[in-house]
Amino acid sequence: MSDYGFDTEKNIGNNVWLARKAFKEYGSDEQDATRNILEELKNLRNRFNHMKIVGNNNNHMNKKIYFAGSIRGGRGDASLYQRMIDYIRQTDTVLTEHIGKTNMSLKAQTKAIDIHIYERDTEWLKQSDMVIAECTCPSLGVGYELAYAEAHNIPVYIFYDKSNANISAMLNGNEYFNIIPYEFEDEIYHNLDNILHC
Repeated sequence: MSDYGFDTEKNIGNNVWLARKAFKEYGSDEQDATRNILEELKNLRNRFNHMKIVGNNNNHMNKKIYFAGSIRGGRGDASLYQRMIDYIRQTDTVLTEHIGKTNMSLKAQTKAIDIHIYERDTEWLKQSDMVIAECTCPSLGVGYELAYAEAHNIPVYIFYDKSNANISAMLNGNEYFNIIPYEFEDEIYHNLDNILHC
């Protein structure tokens, strides 16, 4: 769509007719074209607003984030984890980038390897400025990490898809945790902006 002038917020209003032309060239009917145009404009506006936030909050950049998500408990949301990690990494450091990888082995490991993982991850937790967790898929390990963060007074933000999961009462009932239910993925990134750049 950049070939049709969608580069800045100023261009958004001026180039709707170019978007209509673009969709017409691809053979979409008018209703589909309008829907796609509105979605594209929304995404561009969100991206532009994020750039403004980043530019106005340089002094808040480069926090150390411990991102928590299910591994052995299930990898159905791995792609979502990666998108969240990529978004956070635009402005801050993610200590646990590997959580988003879709090719992670889920096989049981030796005791020695598990000890290494525990020591590494708890050290990362101690170094972190905050924990951001996606808890739609339940995970014993993530639950432990959240309790560890609470015990060490590390701020915790918990996301979960309220249309696909019910969060544990042990999380939702704990006033220490910041619980952020969402229904659509776009809501995640708006909330991440508020968390990371407050």
